[in-house]
Amino acid sequence: MLRVMSSDAVIDTNFDAEPSDIWDAMTSPDGIQEWMGQGSCLPPVEDGELWLRDFVTGTPRHGRVRSVDPDRELSFEWWPEDDPSQPSTVSITLEPLHTGTRVRVIENVGPAAGGVQMSAAAWAWRSASLIVTVEHLLATLPFSTGISSGRRLLRAR
Repeated sequence: MLRVMSSDAVIDTNFDAEPSDIWDAMTSPDGIQEWMGQGSCLPPVEDGELWLRDFVTGTPRHGRVRSVDPDRELSFEWWPEDDPSQPSTVSITLEPLHTGTRVRVIENVGPAAGGVQMSAAAWAWRSASLIVTVEHLLATLPFSTGISSGRRLLRAR
């Protein structure tokens, strides 16, 4: 479901995996490159400089990590490489469930026309890529049975 209520794009994805496995897939050097594109770098340290080759939009992005709480939350500010005047803030939280983990991504894109819908659609693709990245990670672990992704809820608020 997609709704526009402000300048936030929100997507929830449920995983049959532990928060630590998803965190590893999101923040390891190999995981970030598989998730966000070859050459991407997102150091999971506060004030770390990030560079992502966004496979969804084709736009290289620069940014800075704002906060890190391992296995729970990662937030950063990023902007198109060619236009640092267009920053947005992304918060990714991992919420343990009875079985599995909910990953919630909130991107505040500001007042740009159409920006919320475009951001929500892009994060839907990035979430699908994260599912594949987590599946690959779990397939390399001993005694892994893989994961099955739960429903993805997409909305703008």
